[in-house]
Amino acid sequence: MLMVRKFFLGAAFVRDNGAAMGAMAVVMDEISQWLKGNFNTTVFDATIEDEPEPGRIFLVPKEKAMTRFIQDIVLVLSEQPGVFKAVIIRESQDSYTLLRFEAVALNEDINPNVFAAPK
Repeated sequence: MLMVRKFFLGAAFVRDNGAAMGAMAVVMDEISQWLKGNFNTTVFDATIEDEPEPGRIFLVPKEKAMTRFIQDIVLVLSEQPGVFKAVIIRESQDSYTLLRFEAVALNEDINPNVFAAPK
């Protein structure tokens, strides 16, 4: 999976070539496990909190080396089963990435033209 992360600097987006990109690739792989309901993986330990509703799942890296890139991850559950409301990836005390999911639709039909070659 090719990932390009950019951040806003002044009036332009700048490509981030930092070491955190490797950690982000790990997180993306982990997300596929989370969507299957597997939160205790080889990379993270999970703690589930039911309050506030509908709940949160806190993930902490198992290996100290990973904490150089990711302090912890919070999965904020949605009222809609099978959906995250947000994912908060805390890279350091001063830096975090927020992925917010809005207007989520599950299992809707996809027009086959979406996957067709451009004409």
